[in-house]
Amino acid sequence: GLSVFSPSLVTRNTTQISVNAMVAAIKAGVGRFVQCSSMARYGAQDITPFTEDMFCKPQDPLQTGSISLKNFQYSQLSPRALDTVRANHIGVIFQSFNLIPYLSGFENAHIGLKFSHRRRALVGRPREVIENLATQLGLTTDLLNQKPTELSIGQQQRIAAIRALIGQPELIIADEPTSALDPEATTLFMNQLNDSINPQTQAVVVVSHNPSIIPLFDRVITLGGTQ
Repeated sequence: GLSVFSPSLVTRNTTQISVNAMVAAIKAGVGRFVQCSSMARYGAQDITPFTEDMFCKPQDPLQTGSISLKNFQYSQLSPRALDTVRANHIGVIFQSFNLIPYLSGFENAHIGLKFSHRRRALVGRPREVIENLATQLGLTTDLLNQKPTELSIGQQQRIAAIRALIGQPELIIADEPTSALDPEATTLFMNQLNDSINPQTQAVVVVSHNPSIIPLFDRVITLGGTQ
């Protein structure tokens, strides 16, 4: 599996979050398309900061429990080493996209490679790879030359997805990726995202309140519920 939590309750600072569902999600392993949804008292605002903090932010050490990613023990790595693990092995599609406004779509997609020698080495020809991913995600390659302010919400989202996918990180975390899309665009984007990963080496965990996308996933886990 990509990651292991132990025990089922992980503590960071003074916040305790039951992660039984997240354990099952991450242990699902490569080639899986997993949705983490939430009951009313377990909002996505609770889930996503947890996943992003645990995997992406090294500032605050765990007080209980443990995390491993690709055989790297979270507690044994320095902040710099944790940054390297995150850059090499995790791609995040943020709800707000976090695109840099003065860079083109291509430059925004490419910037993730600047922080990871491993992902950069796997890419070889960045423009060719980015254009192929754009095509898989339904984005015409000429739009890669446009700045984010010149793109629609859906187009910005696809640039953000390319940035997360490029270099084949083993784990993709997507935060409410359909929140700005209509139902037809939602289904199209989720199918395109699923088709864009390598089922032999990658897994996707999606955090969402959107029940309409449930049929698109291999597994759906509800925090605060029984699924």
